[in-house]
Amino acid sequence: PGINGEFRCKGVVRFQKPGKIRVIGSKLARTVFDMLSDGENYWFYLPKEKVVYKGKCNVTRNSNTKAYIFPNDIAALLEYDRLFEGRHSYMETWPAFWLVHILEQRSEEFVPYGRLSVNRIDNTVTELTMFKPDSFVRVQASFHDYAEINGQSIPKAVQIHWPDTNTTLTLNLNNIIVNEPLKPEIFRFKKPKRA
Repeated sequence: PGINGEFRCKGVVRFQKPGKIRVIGSKLARTVFDMLSDGENYWFYLPKEKVVYKGKCNVTRNSNTKAYIFPNDIAALLEYDRLFEGRHSYMETWPAFWLVHILEQRSEEFVPYGRLSVNRIDNTVTELTMFKPDSFVRVQASFHDYAEINGQSIPKAVQIHWPDTNTTLTLNLNNIIVNEPLKPEIFRFKKPKRA
């Protein structure tokens, strides 16, 4: 919250389906943040401020929360195929891309849930938008610089924007390893005593 402008750091990202993510950012050998989602709950720890933000992944959050980055959103954006589960979709065809609209049924009406833009040349997702229940944008992501790793197409640059907090997170990924076995404790949050 006290950062005006851009803040850069290095870190480690661990992602495991379904919906588990851990991102630890560090600068000058000190942890500046630790984000975690186990698929049901999320935590965002800021050691300098000695504060932990936490919440449920499937609960609509209010807009006056003091958290400004949501690990569960990052996990959902990286695992966008799950957005289709139990929902309806339709596709628009444009000369350079497909626009896939994902709709959720609420009683008698359908409301926007997500929207993907897919490059028609290489079939990669270039943009993804997720909506709040009131149809306003919850989070937007763009995916760039895809690389083939172990037969899978992986974006090496991901930019995520939360309009409510006017926060943008850019992940530039390198040293990518696919299907590496991960220990379950990576996705267990232990609250620091002083937080």
